[in-house]
Amino acid sequence: MALELIPTNYRNFMLTEKPKITVQPGTNVALKGLMDVGTNHHIVWHNVHSIIYIKGGKTISISFDDQETNHHFAGQAIYGVVNSVTRCSDTPLPNMQVLPPCSSGNSSNGP
Repeated sequence: MALELIPTNYRNFMLTEKPKITVQPGTNVALKGLMDVGTNHHIVWHNVHSIIYIKGGKTISISFDDQETNHHFAGQAIYGVVNSVTRCSDTPLPNMQVLPPCSSGNSSNGP
């Protein structure tokens, strides 16, 4: 049996809810929003309702609305391992603290 991995592309995630986000070992975070999704290095679907779930700061799952992706993922989430979490902000924080920008527009490739 051969297994072929097909590149999945996702970018431009935008929160639809503005929760206070704390990612620490042992805590879980669920982020609901919209993102652009594609496959084979090509964005196919725009503004897809998505959920990014980080469990314990160690594992991640990304789920997409099945109908909005033409059932491409068959209702299945994409799973992975969190290697690092980087704080970011598009506006300066109190006490003149400046973090790397969040809205870099970079594309992220999944498994």
